[in-house]
Amino acid sequence: MASKRVTSVITTAVTIFAAPEHQTGKITAINIDNQSAAARTLIFQDVFTPDASVGTPSPSAQTVVRLQVTIAAGQSISVDRNTLEDIRILGTAKVVGDATSTLCVILTNYHFE
Repeated sequence: MASKRVTSVITTAVTIFAAPEHQTGKITAINIDNQSAAARTLIFQDVFTPDASVGTPSPSAQTVVRLQVTIAAGQSISVDRNTLEDIRILGTAKVVGDATSTLCVILTNYHFE
């Protein structure tokens, strides 16, 4: 199982991992430590391009929100297993925050299926 540690950033999504072709990514744990002075909202995204088909020969990239979490100032949380159970990443897993803060740390564990 792999892990990725990132800090909350605004407007620019940070890559957590990219699923290999013909596999999906499975997030198994998310721990967030927000020691900043304000609450932070984090959006976990899946960015992927569907395969070409007869009806859509040149599909465009899709961004799907898989999870949104708000963490109070000075709090730490672990996203429970039931919340993560049905989340599958088809392309690149990314996270974006509502504000820049090096005091909001996100630790994500994942593997590929």
